[in-house]
Amino acid sequence: MPEPLYRDVMGGAFDAMPAITRAVHNPDPERRFVGRAQVRRGPNWLAQGVARWLKLPRPGDGVPVALKIWRDGAADVFTRNFGGEIFESRQFGKDTPEGKRLMETIGPITTRLKIEARHDGLNLHAERAYWHRIPLPGWLTPKVFASERAYGGAHLFDVAVSLPLIGEVMAYR
Repeated sequence: MPEPLYRDVMGGAFDAMPAITRAVHNPDPERRFVGRAQVRRGPNWLAQGVARWLKLPRPGDGVPVALKIWRDGAADVFTRNFGGEIFESRQFGKDTPEGKRLMETIGPITTRLKIEARHDGLNLHAERAYWHRIPLPGWLTPKVFASERAYGGAHLFDVAVSLPLIGEVMAYR
């Protein structure tokens, strides 16, 4: 049985996270979670267009969300259902000159993410981006900040994505 993706990428730091965070990132063979989300999109027409093109969820408060994480070979697939709108990404590990990194693909865009373990969860932030595997200049790399926190037996997500020249495209929590 292969190691969980996040353990493979993070090494021993994986064990520093709370049990619920480790469980979320150990989909053997799959994990399912439900909750409610607040979703927002950027206010300008460019951000709205990018969000529609990438099939990101529409904004709303108290949106029912179901998350399914499952293994597909060496990758983890995240299928998010925001009130009937499906948003899917694929995560996998990659060796880089900076060390092992998490890669996440949404449509034609792949983002290289650094994971930082915390005693109460983890943080992710973007380091580099690729368009159909072609590296984008650093100034075109999306700004991605995601945090996951264990709180009172729940696992909370807070994700924000913005693009240079466009601004915030989407955020959900």
